[in-house]
Amino acid sequence: MTRPTISSLLQQSTPERNSLKALSGAPIDQSFGKDGYAYLLEQETKSTGVCTDILKSHVRQDRYYACALQSHKETQVFKSAVWLLDGDGKRDHSFTVDFGSLMGEDKTFTPSSLMEDHEGNLLCLGGVSEAANRLWRFKNTGELDKGFASTGFVDSDQLTAERLTFLFAATLSDGYVIACHTPGFKAVLVALSADGALNPNFGNGGVLDLESHLPGYGAGITSLIATKHAESDRILLLSLRGEGADMFSVLSAINSRGQLDTSFGEGGHFKSENATFYRGLSCSNVSSLVTLCGGHMLADESVQPEIIRLTSNGAPDQVFNKGIPVRFDANAGMWHHMIEHEGRLVGVGSFYNHNRAVRYLADGTLDTTFVSPWGHGSFGATPPNPGFYMDGNSSIAFVPASKRLLVCGDVNVTAQNQVAAVVLALALG
Repeated sequence: MTRPTISSLLQQSTPERNSLKALSGAPIDQSFGKDGYAYLLEQETKSTGVCTDILKSHVRQDRYYACALQSHKETQVFKSAVWLLDGDGKRDHSFTVDFGSLMGEDKTFTPSSLMEDHEGNLLCLGGVSEAANRLWRFKNTGELDKGFASTGFVDSDQLTAERLTFLFAATLSDGYVIACHTPGFKAVLVALSADGALNPNFGNGGVLDLESHLPGYGAGITSLIATKHAESDRILLLSLRGEGADMFSVLSAINSRGQLDTSFGEGGHFKSENATFYRGLSCSNVSSLVTLCGGHMLADESVQPEIIRLTSNGAPDQVFNKGIPVRFDANAGMWHHMIEHEGRLVGVGSFYNHNRAVRYLADGTLDTTFVSPWGHGSFGATPPNPGFYMDGNSSIAFVPASKRLLVCGDVNVTAQNQVAAVVLALALG
């Protein structure tokens, strides 16, 4: 499975090293795991691994799911699995999924994202080697749930006459929704009932062709979440669109019947300024505010990190910088993820030669109590040095009790010729 990314935009950024290089680093919480890292797979010489997603459980108190993969450079042995961690980065052995035992010897599974439904089942989206994409469902014991599609999984070539590409998935109150591309690169939503069958009450027999409902032409789906609005499910789809030479981001709201929610934005859509590319999408259960983050390309083709917050009706939040997008004062960067905690926004992004964490107040100003007096700080290694490298496509998670931010990625240990899959904990204070 090809994981969605627009990191190529960063390669067009102006490669200037500005004052950020001299600023303080975001603190690593050394009490988490082993010196700030939770290692997910057995560390082996000549192996290469990466943690591809982290998910805070809403059913298990202070528990976090993480998925990862690892391959050996010489033997080509491939491993992938899902683990359960506590808030201190220790393994909880009450749940483990080993995809190797499920796939057999001739195929492998590359996990890309995790979801948890209202009953506590865990779903994992990813790709099967030389085959279709797959959505698995596991019981909260880690056992494959064969009550889901009779096999415990749904493949992307089972649902329509043409093979779809699964990109993102989200849980609804009575099932699931998957954002897909067709072979012709059209944007499609597929809704499944709780048993894994197509939901006949959504779109056209469970499938919604979005192209006729979206402005311009398609350039890729970048995110998908499901939220609640007026006590009903609302699907939010973030996509990159174009009109002529102009490129922009569009956030679209779809209801549980597969119809555009025209009460959101303008006719069901919020459209960014031209040359703005959002990739991160989240919605707070507390404030109901939607956060979009990514970057804005300037005239010199450098990319400036940007955030905007929207109310539940799709209008810019006037409290957050008076409704105007907040652009970070640095070129050659892009925010990947932002989440709300305690009324503030915290997130991470990639810059020209490093990763950076940031925290904003509700009004859109930097929270200078984080990495004082800046409000932001670098973390991880700078290429090609050994150390931690963030996986920008994965999610982030917040640990309330210890105020840690969990970030997925890998640690390059050059001396041992290995790259280990890890979860890093940043101390938010």
